[in-house]
Amino acid sequence: MSSSRVVLLLVIGVLLWTSAGLSQEVAVQSGGTAALESAEASLELSRSERRRIQMGLAAQGFDPGPADGLFGRGTRGAIREWQASRGEAATGYLDADAAKALLAAGEQREAASAAEQQARSTNDEGTDSGTEILRDKYILGLSRALKADDYPKALGFIEKLEELGGDLPPSVDYFRGEAYFHTERYDEATRALKRYVEKTGREGRYYQKSLELMLVAEEKAEAERVARAARAKAEAEAREKTETLFKQEIEWLVALISVPYSGSGSAKETGIVTRNIPHCRWINNRDVCGYKRKREIETIARVKYNYHHRLRIKWHTPTRVELICTDGCGSVYSGKGRYYKDGNRGYSYKVEQLRIPHTKIAHPSKWPKRNGIVDFTKQFSFWHFGLNRMPCPGGNVTCPDNRPYVMHLNGFPIVHEKSHIEKIHNKLYNIDDLAERLRR
Repeated sequence: MSSSRVVLLLVIGVLLWTSAGLSQEVAVQSGGTAALESAEASLELSRSERRRIQMGLAAQGFDPGPADGLFGRGTRGAIREWQASRGEAATGYLDADAAKALLAAGEQREAASAAEQQARSTNDEGTDSGTEILRDKYILGLSRALKADDYPKALGFIEKLEELGGDLPPSVDYFRGEAYFHTERYDEATRALKRYVEKTGREGRYYQKSLELMLVAEEKAEAERVARAARAKAEAEAREKTETLFKQEIEWLVALISVPYSGSGSAKETGIVTRNIPHCRWINNRDVCGYKRKREIETIARVKYNYHHRLRIKWHTPTRVELICTDGCGSVYSGKGRYYKDGNRGYSYKVEQLRIPHTKIAHPSKWPKRNGIVDFTKQFSFWHFGLNRMPCPGGNVTCPDNRPYVMHLNGFPIVHEKSHIEKIHNKLYNIDDLAERLRR
């Protein structure tokens, strides 16, 4: 056989062998990819194990890119090159033996890196090693808290890990999202789970759980927003009703205190008195005169009084009014007043509460002239002086049934018959309660 024929046969053989290899690789990459991917998934490699495999590839001279635990194009290409260097089918996917070999190489690389880190930390007074110990402790505490469903405690450990600084594994975002979800912080849970999914993609160990939690968290967050909106609407409606009632109560109060009042009466004081009566008898042919004591109940004094009261109102706003007392408001008596004997001029009524000068009952003085503004949305004062004190001091003094009663509003006297004063007093209590509710 000639040499040219031999060369031709060799070329044909090489072409057939290359074609067969290419056909086999194409078949593996197309029809067998799903089966290879499923076989690798059955290994249930964690994120840290995938990172260790990437470190094992790099340690043997095959560049997988960054050791982030994600098997992208760079990692798949490095696996194919590593498989080809061992004379195996270059599928780009791992079986149990391949994973075990690369994990061992990665562990050696990690051990070497740890040794280097330890050597560097010896010159830093043990600061780095102490940080690593704390990190391990917090991660252990986080794991235990999650197993015990103690999610607030788990969040506490996550915060401590973040305070240490450095890179945290993506799973921390998942744990954070889970803890937020179970503590009803749904918006924060969704953000944390979204970060985890973006970091790990479909290959993340908690990818499916993250999607499920995100769906439920979004539904609950929306339900909470609807509930909050309903509560806000109800509160706004209740406040509007309270404001309307508040203004109505002020209108009714103004109508009550604007009613004028006048009348007259008298107070009578009684007591037991002793009189000496002259008495004479004929004794020994002569008159002997003396006094005989006799006890009698008589009227000591009768005090007459007149009263008149009128308080004018000027509106500034629906909740702010001005009390006007420019004409003296009338002549009345204070609940703190008392009767007293004024020499030979008879009984008078001494006014102390509102500082009106002492005066005879026959010529009472008027209330001082004054104006004042009452803002019912702010603090205001009012006081009912009580019963049987206006203008009667009690004791042996008998007062008429139609005597006036008194109260004050920010120091201004309001005088009227008993039932009218009670209505004003109750109205002021209602207004004060409504004002307090509106201030909350």
